[in-house]
Amino acid sequence: MLLLLGLTLALAGVAAAATLPGASTGHDRAAWRAILHWPSSCESGWRATATPGSGIELMPASGGRELVAVECYPGAYQGDALLYLAAQSSKPVGPLALRVYEDPGNGHPKLTSATTILGVLDFTKSTGTLTILDKFRGVGDCGIFSTYRLEGNRLALTAARAKTACDGKPPFSPARWPKLTV
Repeated sequence: MLLLLGLTLALAGVAAAATLPGASTGHDRAAWRAILHWPSSCESGWRATATPGSGIELMPASGGRELVAVECYPGAYQGDALLYLAAQSSKPVGPLALRVYEDPGNGHPKLTSATTILGVLDFTKSTGTLTILDKFRGVGDCGIFSTYRLEGNRLALTAARAKTACDGKPPFSPARWPKLTV
């Protein structure tokens, strides 16, 4: 009986050690950094802003995984982040490289690949869909709106829209901006 109790406690300790950190405090951020190993440039950017909290957003994904957004540089109305997939039972994946549209300054967005993602993130677990709104200015009347689907260990670009004229005129909803070729 004593052996069984000892084995149960040992297994409980292993399970507790495998638990992923939270996302509330600076200690949580440090624990995630020990797991995900993001670059020092991201960490120094975060620390320079003295933003309270952890800068970590956990978005539950399929298969018991978490889509982890690690904020590097919080901005006035949007920041940039690195994205990872993490689960208790496997090695984390990331930072994830996404196909993203960027405006080089000429009003003609260009498709490129990036691991540092600029914009406001929203993930829906039931559909495995991530949307990113890269606002060109705070009022959000212009920018690039991209939609991704979680496929295995990657986020696949499924749709993109852009309004490059920051003119205060409609359409205001990013879902109505002109489509870009995916």
